Amino acid sequence: MATCNFQSLLANAACFNCLSPGQWEILELQLLCEILNAGGTGGSGSNNLQDGNYGGGQPNWTPSSGTLGEAVDTSNSRVWLYYSGAWH
Repeated sequence: MATCNFQSLLANAACFNCLSPGQWEILELQLLCEILNAGGTGGSGSNNLQDGNYGGGQPNWTPSSGTLGEAVDTSNSRVWLYYSGAWH
């Protein structure tokens, strides 16, 4: 699970430089939804935000909300966003 501690944030931030403006908007929307619906992840973990070694492939889980999610592949720092029923 992703956490909000300083070292995790630095490690995960390295992959955000490659996001397009449209991907940034989706990421911001995801974060706002989490804050509104669950008070933010705050390190407590969330079923809609996970990091893991997906071996360069698509994440193998579906967000609990079924609508929005984010995953970071620790094998290559790729950020995956779940929306419209699929990982992008």
